[in-house]
Amino acid sequence: MAKKIHYEVFIIKAGQKTWVLHEAYDERAAAMNSAKYALLQKAFSGARVVKETHNLETGEYLPITVFEEGGFEVIKRGKEEVQLPCLTPRDLYSAHARILIARVLEDALNRWGLTTMELLHRADMLEELQANGTVLQHALQKWAITQSTSANLPVVEVMKQLNELVSKGMEKCFKDARAKIFPKIKGNNLAGAWDMAERSSEPSYILGGAIADALKETDSWGEKLSVLLEYMDHLPSNEVGQTMCLSSVDDFVSEIVSGRSALGDLIGEQPDLGESLLLLVDLFLGKTDNPEIAKNQGLTRLAKCFGKDQLQHSRSSVLRRVLGELNGIKRLSPDDIHREVDVTRRLAKRMVLCQGPMASIGDIISAFERRSTRLTMPEMAEEYMAEAMTPDERIDLLLDLEENIIGDANKARLVDYIVPILTGPKMEPQFMNSEEPLLRRLGRLASLQVRVLESGFPDEEKHKVMDDFDSLSARVEIKGKLFQSIAERKVSSAEKAVTLLRLLEAGVLTQGNCASGAARHVASFMRAADFTEALGAVKFPVNGDPCEQDMEPMERFKLLAKNAALNEHLQRLAN
Repeated sequence: MAKKIHYEVFIIKAGQKTWVLHEAYDERAAAMNSAKYALLQKAFSGARVVKETHNLETGEYLPITVFEEGGFEVIKRGKEEVQLPCLTPRDLYSAHARILIARVLEDALNRWGLTTMELLHRADMLEELQANGTVLQHALQKWAITQSTSANLPVVEVMKQLNELVSKGMEKCFKDARAKIFPKIKGNNLAGAWDMAERSSEPSYILGGAIADALKETDSWGEKLSVLLEYMDHLPSNEVGQTMCLSSVDDFVSEIVSGRSALGDLIGEQPDLGESLLLLVDLFLGKTDNPEIAKNQGLTRLAKCFGKDQLQHSRSSVLRRVLGELNGIKRLSPDDIHREVDVTRRLAKRMVLCQGPMASIGDIISAFERRSTRLTMPEMAEEYMAEAMTPDERIDLLLDLEENIIGDANKARLVDYIVPILTGPKMEPQFMNSEEPLLRRLGRLASLQVRVLESGFPDEEKHKVMDDFDSLSARVEIKGKLFQSIAERKVSSAEKAVTLLRLLEAGVLTQGNCASGAARHVASFMRAADFTEALGAVKFPVNGDPCEQDMEPMERFKLLAKNAALNEHLQRLAN
């Protein structure tokens, strides 16, 4: 039996009553350490570690609590004080209740190929559920535990009320089925069903029953979707009927696109989760030019509806699914960390277009910050650097990773990886003892420092890394005697000054002591008595501007000094 195991850490903030997912790990030890560390923080009053075993063959999840400490006291109340969010059988058909039912009966619904709306309106399937007593009982237990934990209620009392509520709901459906109150839909025309529903006290319930009965004849999720979307072309003529019928269709479609099994069947096999999410984002945005959408008639029709802002519940469900996966622990590309980062970046660019009433920019940023946290975990960062052969290549890759993540804490974590490499035992020998030309080595350090300067690292961490690069560069320059060799050349002081300015302008020297040292030498060369006269014999670099060739030597020198930021480097020396 193929299984996959991970460990989820839940915490309770001080003064609150709800367990919140804090982090997920593949290793038990890491999860236990995280939970125990959380208990040391004053902000948290409790921590719990849950072992989740995923049966890959059946899709079932088995949660087992392996550690729990702290939390809150469950207040014992009388039965009359326990109030559930669902008080009457009709409440079971609400959107919130259907989401809970879909969650606790996920395996059974997938096995039967049903949406929650179908189950709630079909007496034959409710009888099947009753016959599978352990399935129903287990589902009610999960629901009761969820409700009692979130509302600080006794589980036993919640379980009793849930049993009573569900029994009443089933009995109502059985009674209505025997009375044959659900009309038959003929020719995919909802107008006829609406005529009967309109005369009832529960028109949406009657419409739901009619649609659920019609979907009995379908054999796949794709066929269900096609039938439902076909109904949109055969609506009642009056506005109220159109609104009610569209709402009913939306309820069914939203559950199809919310279900993992149903949605997977609709979009087909994709290379990885990342490609699936890119497809779903395009679906949400109504992009019918996506090849995977264009080749599927049902998805094309659905994308057109979303593009017209129709079926808003279904459209919102697609976006929630994307955000849920981004907040989850599953990798977007399990076999290729570089592709994972690339897909994350592509998703982030597209998700910006999704902000609006269904998801705020804050929700989107939060999801990508969480995904970035996973990308910057030690094992992921190490995998990302695996192809690097030298320390500077490892730093280069970490700077690539920085460009593709968000969140100050995540970026700061990368600095914690960069500094040990930069100051480690392999970095200095590579640049101090290499046979590679001195200017190339110095230029490499300067280019990495520039990347750090342009990065989104927090200022304090950024300056620390820049100083470390400059310190190494200065040692490499001293050993290579760059400034000394220029000073000892048998050329004029003007030639020496221009040579150093060209190095500064080309970015060969790191900002800090190294660049300031070059500026100090330039200043000393400028004090030579023959400096101004010697400028006339200097061959200045041509930067593509023909006007420079007509400038006086001193003017060209001043322009070069400005481009090389000479005054800034001298000012740094003065400070």
